[in-house]
Amino acid sequence: MPILLLLLSLSAAPPCLVLSHPQIRAADLATRIDAFAALPPEASIGASPSFGSQRTLSAAQLRQFAISLGLSATPAWPDLCVYRAGASLNQIRVTETLHEAFQSLFGFDSAASGLTILETRLGPAPPGQIILERQGLQFQYSTSTYLWQGRVQLDQLSGPLTIRFRLHARTTRPVATRPLTAGHVLAASDWRLEDFPVRPELNQKAPLPTTLTGKVLRRSLPKASPISTQLLTEPPLIEPGEKVELWSSAGQARIRTEATARGKARRGESLLVRIHENQQLVRAVAVDPGRVEIQASPRGTKP
Repeated sequence: MPILLLLLSLSAAPPCLVLSHPQIRAADLATRIDAFAALPPEASIGASPSFGSQRTLSAAQLRQFAISLGLSATPAWPDLCVYRAGASLNQIRVTETLHEAFQSLFGFDSAASGLTILETRLGPAPPGQIILERQGLQFQYSTSTYLWQGRVQLDQLSGPLTIRFRLHARTTRPVATRPLTAGHVLAASDWRLEDFPVRPELNQKAPLPTTLTGKVLRRSLPKASPISTQLLTEPPLIEPGEKVELWSSAGQARIRTEATARGKARRGESLLVRIHENQQLVRAVAVDPGRVEIQASPRGTKP
């Protein structure tokens, strides 16, 4: 019988008073206790609970508030539960926000490739807009998943939000099969193709496999590091000490002579060469393997 009475009393308890502002106001309490209607509606009774949490004002606290504000307190006042509304997220809303963020920040259509939300952690936050910024996105190499740390914001109020998810879009990328040093000319045995998640935030294009061999690394790479186009350059066409054909123009005539390179150059780069006939040093441009040209000077300037 006592248990039944307890259940009946709990079921009869009024629901919490739902608040949407940072202060408990007289107008809020007046909806449950008529005496507080005598106060100015905006009069503050105390701080609201954190977003998404509740607080119970005991009858004794309510009487103390009333007396301090000049109201008549009634011993029969009950305890009062107050609840501050917080953000409520569902997977559809979070997924749509992720797609919009990838499209606007990285120009990547994640909706077409698909993603799976693995976890959503929401701290105390107002029922506002989800904000995701570029700097909040992190890729977890150990699990091939993403963490996007953002916030839910309403006016000047906000609360933390973390979303862990996996992108389904995958690609193949070349990786180093061993440690490689800067300046190394890649051979076929220096790299292999590896399946890997697409990384839209890096905006890196993996070079086609046929374009890797013979390219030169701009910097050293540890084993298993991705090899991207930003890390590659063309090998020199001309090496120091190499015998080259030097071509120049005189009117409609084309003149060829023998020379020796004093430096190295890739296609389109300039270098000094020494002419065999008179030992003169001239500056020329690498155009093909073993071949350089003296570029015609604009009219009115010296070569």
